[in-house]
Amino acid sequence: MKLQPLEAFLSCSFAERDQEVNKLVESVCNGLDINCINVKNGYKETPAEKAKNMIQEAPLFIAIAVKRNKEEDGSYTMPHSVHDEIAMAYANSKPMLILKEQCVSLKGFLGGYATYLEFERFSMNQPNFINQIVKSLYTLRLDPVVSHDVIPEQDATAFYQEFMNVHYELVEENQVYTWKYSIKRKLVFTTTFKSVIRNAAWTNAAPKSLPLDSRIEWYSNITNSSREFKHDFQVQRDDANCIETALTLSPPPEKGDFIEFVNRYKSRYLSAIFPPDDGEPPRYTIGDRQFNAFDGVIPIAPTRHMRALFRFPDSYKLNMDNIYPFVGSYSAGVDYQVDSEMGRVKIDKVNFGDGPQVEISVESPLLRHIYGIAWMFPLRELN
Repeated sequence: MKLQPLEAFLSCSFAERDQEVNKLVESVCNGLDINCINVKNGYKETPAEKAKNMIQEAPLFIAIAVKRNKEEDGSYTMPHSVHDEIAMAYANSKPMLILKEQCVSLKGFLGGYATYLEFERFSMNQPNFINQIVKSLYTLRLDPVVSHDVIPEQDATAFYQEFMNVHYELVEENQVYTWKYSIKRKLVFTTTFKSVIRNAAWTNAAPKSLPLDSRIEWYSNITNSSREFKHDFQVQRDDANCIETALTLSPPPEKGDFIEFVNRYKSRYLSAIFPPDDGEPPRYTIGDRQFNAFDGVIPIAPTRHMRALFRFPDSYKLNMDNIYPFVGSYSAGVDYQVDSEMGRVKIDKVNFGDGPQVEISVESPLLRHIYGIAWMFPLRELN
């Protein structure tokens, strides 16, 4: 796919000492057909007014949060203008990337605000950082253009998720392993909502010979709401590889309304189980290890509380040591592990005798990041 050129508002310091940092970021943006604009030129409006208008019009927002004043706890503030422009971009629900100089505080901008990448000023030209910034900016510029393979397009500007609980379970049925996914969400509306709520599941490990009449089994229902809504789950796509639905509510929810609903999916091909028949499985590098498979939750709406539970049956013979919880930046796959976010995540790995399970929970997860597990296939398949 050839990507169309896009504009991004680049919030940055105009001080001479910060120009090399700005030039590097702009150079990477240019290579990805991202044209950076900001208020460094003269305009009739005040800088703040012009910045607000430009942020509203630009499809992307990038901030470079360099060091300014040192705080008592040893952290640093960012330039006031950058701080204010981040707030403007968030208020306008702009896809956002914050490049944060080491030790700069993001207090007030954590959680669902944005993706952020930390840098050290004098090592920005190293291959590892260049690789990370290219992937981060590429992921950002995809946001307003296309849906990812595992993320349905969604207008999430009129609600937030109070909670999102996801249960991934591999079960054994009649000598066959099958995946069962269950997702329960509570949406709280912040303004009148007249759009649809999209939900989807894909077969990420389907063989090429999968029959066209093989469908993902699914079930959806509203379990609770602030008032009675007529609802309809319209099927947008239903084939061997995908089920996608759109939930319509009537009358339209208004500010303060909420709904709780559940989506369940069942298929042996929702995620990988064993190596494919036609050769070795693909290898995924996450952190400093390689794995056969991964799966997880990718929040696409601001979320307060998120919990994901992964369960495998004892007969699958999956060694707990071969299960690796992680948080990663996500575009068409896991770009890189986000070590800073791992410090906020609570992880519980247990085996009660009926098979291993891993629970991941976090408050205010980052948007468009995957919170999940990677694993190595067991050595034998069920007969």
